[in-house]
Amino acid sequence: MTEYFAYFLIAMNFAAFAMFGIDKARSEAGEWRIRESTLLTLALFGGLPGALAGRSLFRHKTRKKSFNEALRLVMLLYLLAMLYILYISLLSDSPMRDELLPNALTKVFERS
Repeated sequence: MTEYFAYFLIAMNFAAFAMFGIDKARSEAGEWRIRESTLLTLALFGGLPGALAGRSLFRHKTRKKSFNEALRLVMLLYLLAMLYILYISLLSDSPMRDELLPNALTKVFERS
């Protein structure tokens, strides 16, 4: 299951990155554009790193305030989801907890 999820994330990031490039090219050519909602949906469902990389590399959608605010909201949701997954993993009986917790405690006690 985890392997398929990793493949899904790779595909979403590739798609988001490519869509930013395609939309930039279409913008410069005066052609039909990709909807902002499509770009944001790709970012929301796992493609945030690819969207940010595409936005930066292609210098696309960097000045549009409403889009940037929406992308920041996606980043916040991403962060909250990651924190929630980490929190649940540490509290549940998952193998992830057994790996993360001892390492985290070791680092805390090494500083003392």
